[in-house]
Amino acid sequence: MNDEKLQTFKSLTFGTELEYENITRRKMAEAIQSVVGGRIDYRGGPHDTIAVIDAEGRAWKAMSDGSLRGGAEFVTPILKWENIELLQAIIRAIRHAGAKTPATTSQHVHVGVEGWTAEQLTNLVRIHYKQEKLIHKSAGTLETRLQHYTRPTDRDFVERILSRKPHTLDELNEAWFGRRTTSFGHYDGHRYYVEYGIMLSSWPNERVFKNDLPFQSGHTK
Repeated sequence: MNDEKLQTFKSLTFGTELEYENITRRKMAEAIQSVVGGRIDYRGGPHDTIAVIDAEGRAWKAMSDGSLRGGAEFVTPILKWENIELLQAIIRAIRHAGAKTPATTSQHVHVGVEGWTAEQLTNLVRIHYKQEKLIHKSAGTLETRLQHYTRPTDRDFVERILSRKPHTLDELNEAWFGRRTTSFGHYDGHRYYVEYGIMLSSWPNERVFKNDLPFQSGHTK
C-alpha cells in the first residue's frame, strides 16, 4: 500500500458491533468503563441499552441482541484510525471479563464513505462481487451463516448496479434499491442479503457501508 492509499485509508471513519456470549450488559459496561473512564448511563429502549459516556462525550454501548443466548453486543461510537488501540484495549477488557465468541456470534463493521462518488461506490460493488468467495474463505465465514445472516451478494443486484452505471448518488440510490429510497428500517432486508461490505444503511445523510464478518469460535475480534 503506497503512502497516498494509506492516508486515504486512515482518513476513513468507522464503527463496529461485536457480539459476545457469557457476559451481561452490566458487566460489559463495567469492562468498557475500566478502559475509557467516564460514567455509566442506563438508557433502556428496545435493546435495553447501557452506555458508557467517555470524557469526549462518546457513547460506548452494551446492548441486548435477540440472536445471542445470555450475551451482549458491544457497539462503538464513530471512530478514527487513532482510536484503534483504544478499541483493542476495550475488547481485551471485555474478553478478560469472561466474554466468549462461539460460532453464534459475529462482528459488523461500518465504514463511513462520506465524500465518495457514485462511480467509486459502484466500483466497490464490482470488486467485492468478483472477490467474494476469497473474502468468505479468508474471513472464515461459516456455511450456516451464509444461509441467513450473511447471504452471498445477489447477482441481480450487482448486474442492476453495473448496467445502470450511475453517475450521481441519487442514481446509485435508485439502482441500489430498485427504487428511490430515503428511509430505512433498522432491519432492512439488505443487511442480511448483501454480505461483507455492500450495505447502505441510510441515505443520503449517513452513507455507510456495513460489513458482516462472522467468526468461528476462538477467533479474536
